[in-house]
Amino acid sequence: CPRASHAYCLARWCLQSAGSRKETLCEFCGSQLPDWRMSLTPEIGCSAPAIMNVNFDGVMYSFEVKPGAEGYEEFTDGIRHAFNLPQGCELNITFTCDEPSTGSPLTIHGEGAYDAAVHCAGVSAARRKLCSGHSEHACTPVPDPELQDSGRKRKSLGDWSKRVRVAITHLFH
Repeated sequence: CPRASHAYCLARWCLQSAGSRKETLCEFCGSQLPDWRMSLTPEIGCSAPAIMNVNFDGVMYSFEVKPGAEGYEEFTDGIRHAFNLPQGCELNITFTCDEPSTGSPLTIHGEGAYDAAVHCAGVSAARRKLCSGHSEHACTPVPDPELQDSGRKRKSLGDWSKRVRVAITHLFH
């Protein structure tokens, strides 16, 4: 297999390909690729709830998100509810997030990229929490009452540039 490359570079390629076959399988030989999370996730020392901001039609809502199919369903149901979209409305979602190890901007697309976006959001949240001056003991996630209702509009914008931003690019039935 001609895939000899730096572990970081291969992991970055896999993350950029989140949701597609290229995330987990070699394009040349079809063998299983290592999990990109191992190479790209820094040791932060604490964790925090993953938060995604959804921008649509000039309005922004924040959602606390969980990985997996059930988490994706809760997330998309929350979007439909928050923006008064019909339940059967299909969402075409683009995730804009910070790459876990460098913080550089990254754009990934589609339902298959959801878990990767949640992972990136969790790393970004932990990094923000650590940088805000909390002690190591204070790194246990504390639920934010403002985010408990996933459809509640945030009143305080805070530092949105470092939060994961989710842009809904197309809505159709």
